[in-house]
Amino acid sequence: MPMDVPSIVGHGWRQGSLFTLEASQALLGEKRTHANSRLILASQDCDIVHRGNGEPFVDTFEAKPIPVLVPTESRARNARHLHLPLSVNGVAQPHQIKFWSRLALPRERLAEFAPDPGASEEIALKLLSCSATQRLSKDVNLLRIRRRTHDN
Repeated sequence: MPMDVPSIVGHGWRQGSLFTLEASQALLGEKRTHANSRLILASQDCDIVHRGNGEPFVDTFEAKPIPVLVPTESRARNARHLHLPLSVNGVAQPHQIKFWSRLALPRERLAEFAPDPGASEEIALKLLSCSATQRLSKDVNLLRIRRRTHDN
């Protein structure tokens, strides 16, 4: 089945987009850990709108509401969880993601839903992408070291 990329693009999906509560409930089902948790899209923009079936899945995280945002949990290099300063309809709603809550969804599911139109995640997007980059660069460096030590 061909990917409906025009619908995905038309909905306005991009990295850091927040799913509505209803869409999050439908996609998470029994895996949901909190009644008001939402999914946040973590895949890069180029993977979200990739033409063809080369990128069949997108990465999401379950974002659970928290009472207060802790700045040290927003910038930690090797954190197991990350605090994100999300805002919905102009109201600050800090959320936390746990990195092991990653959920790979078939990318075509994005054509069924639209991101929450009232969500503002600009700052959260910067923190999410920065954290993911730090985690990735650490893994890449470890692989490079392993290759060098095992190849000699």
